[in-house]
Amino acid sequence: MVVWDLTDYHILCSGKCRDGGIPTCISYAFDCIISGWTDGKVRCFDGETGEMLWDISDVHKGGVTALQVSYNQRFMITGGENGDIRVWDIKSREMVSHLKEHTSAITSISIFEDDAHALTGSKDRNILCW
Repeated sequence: MVVWDLTDYHILCSGKCRDGGIPTCISYAFDCIISGWTDGKVRCFDGETGEMLWDISDVHKGGVTALQVSYNQRFMITGGENGDIRVWDIKSREMVSHLKEHTSAITSISIFEDDAHALTGSKDRNILCW
């Protein structure tokens, strides 16, 4: 993964993961880059050095297809290939909620500024408000 400075198009940092799949989604929190991968993991990289700080295994079977960090940076919401939505506490890396309503891969997640609601889009052609 590479983070670019779009003012002059130079690389700010890059992170490598030699043991994983392909990164599919990305978000930023606590000066870290949090990313979802086709191998079903979420990985966190240092925003300056690109060093991998931690990962969470088995986040979604079939891969993580969408990821978004809450405005207060306490939680992240992930979506998977199978249509599941999961809410995670970032500091403890524990799942706090598992939501199942979509029937196909999650394509997008948007969290409201109040951190109380989120919208999810899916290949099942539905947009749901949680």
